[in-house]
Amino acid sequence: KAPHFSRLGDEEVNAGQNATFQCVATGRASEAEKFLLERHNGDILTAASVKHLSHRRFVVSFQLDSVQRSDQDLYRCVTQSSRGSGVSNFAELVVKVPPSPIAPPQLLRAGSTYLIIQLNTNSILGDGPIIRKEIEYRASQSPWSEVHGVNMVTYKLWHLDPDTEYHISVLLTRPGEGGTGPPGPPLISRTKCAEPMRPLRGLISTDIQSRQLSLQWENLAFNLTRCHTYSVSLCYRYTMAGGGGGHNTTVRECLAVEHNASRFTLRDLPPYHSVHVRLSLANPEGKKESREVTFQTEEDIPGGIAPESLTFTPLDDMIFLKWEEPVEPNGLITQYEISYQSIESSDPGINVPGPRRTVSKLKNETYHMFSNLHPGTTYLISVRARTAKGFGQTALTEITTNISGRDTSYTTITT
Repeated sequence: KAPHFSRLGDEEVNAGQNATFQCVATGRASEAEKFLLERHNGDILTAASVKHLSHRRFVVSFQLDSVQRSDQDLYRCVTQSSRGSGVSNFAELVVKVPPSPIAPPQLLRAGSTYLIIQLNTNSILGDGPIIRKEIEYRASQSPWSEVHGVNMVTYKLWHLDPDTEYHISVLLTRPGEGGTGPPGPPLISRTKCAEPMRPLRGLISTDIQSRQLSLQWENLAFNLTRCHTYSVSLCYRYTMAGGGGGHNTTVRECLAVEHNASRFTLRDLPPYHSVHVRLSLANPEGKKESREVTFQTEEDIPGGIAPESLTFTPLDDMIFLKWEEPVEPNGLITQYEISYQSIESSDPGINVPGPRRTVSKLKNETYHMFSNLHPGTTYLISVRARTAKGFGQTALTEITTNISGRDTSYTTITT
């Protein structure tokens, strides 16, 4: 009088999945009928779902949630009622553990934008057979990851960032839902640096003075340096005129710029000079140099006229004076200023020191004739040059006029 069960088949699932035993029975099932799933160790599962296929045939389903290896055992279906009991045969619940590699993949070769690896899946934890292999990888500092299917023992990861650390694991999958195991131990590997993408751009001046030059350029970004280890050098040159007709001298220097900086100030430059500047971006794989950009420092007050360049010819009441432009004009000479004053005389009738007189000369007049002077008198003469920034240092000399041949009562005194 109890329902009669058809043969109960074995059930195989992957660990972590739900397992379902479907007990097909023939007979009449009353509402008071109790349906049980009995485990070989005596445990009973009472939660059941009954579905009638016809008035004498029905299916009773039992679901075991998230089964693990410990749930693997023999199970059978049982009915209980006042009319009697029915039991099915024991069927086996087989729980398979999804596979996972024991060892990490091996690195075969590293480039700036790729990594070639060997999957290294000969030894696994869990159960086979393996029906699919995949590579899961991510940059160490990135929240995202990608998964690529692999059908060979080696694989080349493309389009990676240079000088970046990656975590690479292998995923293995066996048949059945939930058959993909956890990622195996990761290979932690780094791509090589790549040559800088291009030279630095945007070199401009933010402040130009007579002896210093403040510069700035575009901000550095990783897609430009393509390496975390890099250096920026600021190279400059200018030409100094040789004094006394000598050869010109070119000064060249390269200065290291602080890491990640995009500003620099060149100091101790010569005034009113063209300064040629370029930037060099280098990493272990190569170097990119920008084009030279030319800047000109501002004018400054001129340097002093060399005293040894002063030449003169004294006469009785005149002095002819000549001088040379300052060795360091530091700009465009706009004028010269000459001052003179008598400071000593062999003629007791002349009051010394006398009044100081000043004469201005044009920029191309490097000579002057002093007239209406007293014979036998020493004069203190000064010469200085001027630019748009002001007067430079004064050159001094003392010159004594000749004693007139018509007056022999004077004694010559020279200093």
